[in-house]
Amino acid sequence: MLTFAYETTRSYLARADMELAFSTGNPASDQKLDAAANAAWPYAKLCAWTYLNDHAAAHDIMDHAVENASGYISRHADCPEGKLILRFKSVIRRRAAAVCKVEPRDSIWLSD
Repeated sequence: MLTFAYETTRSYLARADMELAFSTGNPASDQKLDAAANAAWPYAKLCAWTYLNDHAAAHDIMDHAVENASGYISRHADCPEGKLILRFKSVIRRRAAAVCKVEPRDSIWLSD
């Protein structure tokens, strides 16, 4: 079963004390999902900082991406890992942009 990691120095899905509810039920697909999530985690941190100026938002963005990608890989179990990584990055970018529209950076800066 996949696990979350909320430490920026480790891989995203490496922490064993929090289990992920988005397991595909197929060990091979779970390994692909884990590898793709680990590859996309730095991009989630970059997008959270770029769009929202908030490193902590990367966790919420990545949670959304894992949920989306687990549904995708359960429908397309034979997809290559590279395509799954690109799916993660696309979902991460779209989610960060959507959150930015709801909570614009300028309002964060002006509220202080």
